[in-house]
Amino acid sequence: MSRMACGGETEWLVGLAAGQLGAEGRASLERHLENCAECRGAAAGQAAVWAALEEWEAAPVSEDFDQRLYRKIGREAAWRDRALRGWRLAFARAMPLAAAAGIAVMAVFLAGRPVGVEPLPRAATFEAQPLGPQQVQEAIEDFDFLRDVDALASADPTL
Repeated sequence: MSRMACGGETEWLVGLAAGQLGAEGRASLERHLENCAECRGAAAGQAAVWAALEEWEAAPVSEDFDQRLYRKIGREAAWRDRALRGWRLAFARAMPLAAAAGIAVMAVFLAGRPVGVEPLPRAATFEAQPLGPQQVQEAIEDFDFLRDVDALASADPTL
């Protein structure tokens, strides 16, 4: 709840204007309003807003509103589907290139050490650290994602 500078709750003023206060709460708030000009002004403002809302009438909805709405939704859905299809196609085409690049990098890495470079002494070699549960979970999620992409590409030959 937000408070007025005098310590009064603004929700009480809204409740008063909306007619949602019980007799005891209304009497208590009215006593407060007799002595607090700030709350009296806020209550008058709330009453004016509620009165304007009571007088407001919504414009009538046209008879073809539903048809126009569904047409627009259909256009938006078709656009989204085309965009997703394009993204899937680009991703499916990029995967073989990424795999080839990875194989090329691994081939260079595994081809051996450069000529004239001494191997590191055994004590200075890198020792693999065990994987943590979070790393294992991320690897599993990556494999699941790749399996799903492969299944999509197999199911839809346009990709």
